[in-house]
Amino acid sequence: MKSSPPKQDWKCFEFSGYQIYAREERYYTIYQTGSHQNGDYLRVYVPKNPYNENGKLKVITYLHGFALCLPEFYEEHLSQLATLGYYVFFPDYQKSNYPDFPNESPSDKSTLSYWSLAAGTFLTGIIFRRNTDNTDIPELKNKKNTQKLRLSLGLIILIVFLKIYGFVKKEYAKNLLSMVFTVLSSLFYAPKEWLEFAIDSTVIGWKKLQEYCVQNPSDGTKLLFENEVDFYIFGHSLGGLLALSWPDYLAKHPREDLTIFNPQQIITSDPAPNTNLGIPGIAFIILRFFGFPFATQPMSIEETGQSIEVPVGILHGIDDKIVRPTKWVNPPLADQKGSFFSIKSAAKKIYFSTSSETKDLQARHNQSTTNTDYYGDRFMANFGGSKDGPDVYNYQYIWPALQAVVTDKVKVDQLADKKGFDLKDFDVVEEPNPASKLTQTLLVILGVLSLFGVGYLLIN
Repeated sequence: MKSSPPKQDWKCFEFSGYQIYAREERYYTIYQTGSHQNGDYLRVYVPKNPYNENGKLKVITYLHGFALCLPEFYEEHLSQLATLGYYVFFPDYQKSNYPDFPNESPSDKSTLSYWSLAAGTFLTGIIFRRNTDNTDIPELKNKKNTQKLRLSLGLIILIVFLKIYGFVKKEYAKNLLSMVFTVLSSLFYAPKEWLEFAIDSTVIGWKKLQEYCVQNPSDGTKLLFENEVDFYIFGHSLGGLLALSWPDYLAKHPREDLTIFNPQQIITSDPAPNTNLGIPGIAFIILRFFGFPFATQPMSIEETGQSIEVPVGILHGIDDKIVRPTKWVNPPLADQKGSFFSIKSAAKKIYFSTSSETKDLQARHNQSTTNTDYYGDRFMANFGGSKDGPDVYNYQYIWPALQAVVTDKVKVDQLADKKGFDLKDFDVVEEPNPASKLTQTLLVILGVLSLFGVGYLLIN
């Protein structure tokens, strides 16, 4: 069956210097501006019957996981939230080459962008921002140019390999270059820039929405000026770390237009405690050596968690292999070891969902996604878990938790006592199992070998 033209259901218009696309759904309207490739993509879900509690509207910024920049990855949850009457902001805080509309194929520019990225690694000096007095020494200059050339050639070889691999293993390589492009592009940005864009997109988007409702008083946004806002943040994976770091940014950048975007509560799913995101230590050290901002200016909850004073809830999968639970809590819980205890707020709670072999449930990294078909099940099964629609982790765990927090104002650290948060098909525990002695020994050995490898690389 031939797919429908991607933009046929979208109305396009110019407003306040922005090109806006709008699509009507039964209970809400979607507004979209910018593009993934330009790094300014934003989608806003505007309910037709906003949930209005004592003159307060409910607003949520929804932050995606690393390289999971498409709304389609979370579409059914975003739709559910808008249907409940919440305003939902979904910014793509990373630069990517994903299609801007469902069923739209990547443009010819996308293929060109792969080669531009690889060539640009050599032609630009962005990866060598450090200034030293030795840069005029010809031998050092030649060595640096050689290093840049090797890295650039490495990227080109990688792209060629993935192109060939895509023909041979289509079930694994579906749209894989989109993820590779996003990952490589991300190396040129510091995580704080992603957070800044997510915050600014929410602020600007809200202002433009208010302006639009003034000019279109019959629209469902007509009450925006008349109501106050209860603001919440939800984030998955890397987006979870950015959500947890949101208060730190506000504390360091006091602005009047940010006042209403102080979150009432923060809720996250399988968040990363730092921007290493499970990257092998040796790879991270190499990225730092080449001066990539992603590695030279990392972000961690140890650094930003001291600014959090609102209730915080973490919904984690106990079999998450991307962000292992022991990164957050190193058992026993009573010892208070792990990144979780870097969060200042006393009202904090971490919940570990369990797997169920009898019901074929795997509590993995992508619990909160609702569809990962863009990449295909074979690939995503190894990348946090595949989804072809919501499952019980969505219906019983992620969705009711966020709804209880926003609608019923349940403290996110007290969800276990809330009716409706009923876990019928799996259990939730307070701490993961400690790593086995064998695992700990292997990790130590790998760490030592990595250090030797870095030493050899630097000497040669």
